[in-house]
Amino acid sequence: MALTDAEIEIARAVALTLFPAEGVIAVDADQAGVIQAFARYVEGQDVVGQAATRALLQATELGFAAWARSPRARFTTASSDDRWAFLESWSKSGNAAQRMAFEGLRTLLLLGYVDSDPVRRAMGNFGDGGPVPGQAVPPPFASAAAPTAEA
Repeated sequence: MALTDAEIEIARAVALTLFPAEGVIAVDADQAGVIQAFARYVEGQDVVGQAATRALLQATELGFAAWARSPRARFTTASSDDRWAFLESWSKSGNAAQRMAFEGLRTLLLLGYVDSDPVRRAMGNFGDGGPVPGQAVPPPFASAAAPTAEA
C-alpha cells in the first residue's frame, strides 16, 4: 500500500528539516529524491512494517502538538526552527522510545538522501561511488605522519 498524501507530507517535512538546501551538503531532500526512496522502501515492507512506519509518521505529526502545548499545532505547518527544535528534543529525550523513534525515522530518510546522485556528487563522488573526474582526491590519512620502525 502506498503512502497517503498526508504521510508523504509529514515525511517530506521531516526530510527537509534534516536535509535543507543550506545544510552541510547544499542538496535538499527534494533535490535528492528522499521521499521517492522512502516511499519505495515503505512499499516493500510487510503489513506490520508499514503500520509501524505510518505510526512513526503520525507520532511525529501529532507529537508536535503535545511538544508545542497546542492541540492544533502540526509538525507539517510549523516553522523550520520549531521543526528542528522538536526533532532535536526527540533526539536528546530522556525517553529511550522517543530517541529510538527519532533515530529510526532519521535513518530511513538518511538512506534515501546519501543514495542519491546529487548528494554523492556534492560529496565528491559520482553515483557509482567513484571520484568526480578532474577532482583531486587525497590519499587516505594524507595528513598523518608515516609510521616509523623502531630499531
